[in-house]
Amino acid sequence: PSVYQIDGVYYFFENSGALTSKTGFQVTNKGNTFYTNTDGTVVTNKEIGGKVINSEGVAVRKVNDAMDQKAQWYDSDTQYLVLADLSEHALRVYQGKKGEWNRIKGDWEFSCGAPATRTPCGQFKLCWKVDNDYGWKTFEKCKAAYVYWTTAGFMLHTILYDKYSYGDPEDADIADDRLGMNISMSCIRLALENARWIYTNIPHGTKLVVYE
Repeated sequence: PSVYQIDGVYYFFENSGALTSKTGFQVTNKGNTFYTNTDGTVVTNKEIGGKVINSEGVAVRKVNDAMDQKAQWYDSDTQYLVLADLSEHALRVYQGKKGEWNRIKGDWEFSCGAPATRTPCGQFKLCWKVDNDYGWKTFEKCKAAYVYWTTAGFMLHTILYDKYSYGDPEDADIADDRLGMNISMSCIRLALENARWIYTNIPHGTKLVVYE
């Protein structure tokens, strides 16, 4: 099944190519949920049956928290989704699928890009983990562990440690453990346990949504 817009109205077509004659929630081949009428039209801009329907007819689960509601509108290539709110320095991890995301981690406080090197907003993917013990990466004057690259070119990683650190970061000397601030070169810095959890549990291809 598919949905098409014709003269400003959305219509739900069955696999046969015919307009649907069903009333209720239906799912397209792309996995989006819509509420249809018997004349084949798609309902827009309403709340029905515990779901919120947007201007394009897509229906998602209604939740009371603003950030959790925002998550419902996004898809991901994996069963996980990560949202980072720059204005609140808060990161959450979700599990499920579009319209049915459940928060499993967060709020996690983080630091992000300084004014001159702002963390970009948008939809990205977590794409590559530094492949060594503890995911260490060396910068000019320091190191970070559990480094996870994004398709936007910035990284998620731990707070900063001494440049000559090695082995378990639990035993490393901390260079900068400030969180909740705009101080990085665009990377998102997390507490050690939170960066380690993402590095260990979140697969490549997971969508990261950054906004403010």
